[in-house]
Amino acid sequence: ALAAGQHAEAVQAASRMRLVPGGAWRSWGWPRALQIQALAHERLGDRVRARTAVAELLALWKQADPDLPGLAEARATAARLGAGG
Repeated sequence: ALAAGQHAEAVQAASRMRLVPGGAWRSWGWPRALQIQALAHERLGDRVRARTAVAELLALWKQADPDLPGLAEARATAARLGAGG
């Protein structure tokens, strides 16, 4: 949905994904859902929710390996939104 420009749908899908019970998928799915939410909210013009999502992601990855896939994207999103990172 995000790639198709359906930003509201992307927010909804990511929100639903975050509610799915645990399992191995959460190691990659939870952070990706947060990143999708941040990007979708940003594209919808809701910078407050975008900053909240990316801040949650960066807090989750506080101790992450600097080479973690997606970390550079999350930091760039945070910087663009003025959310630190």
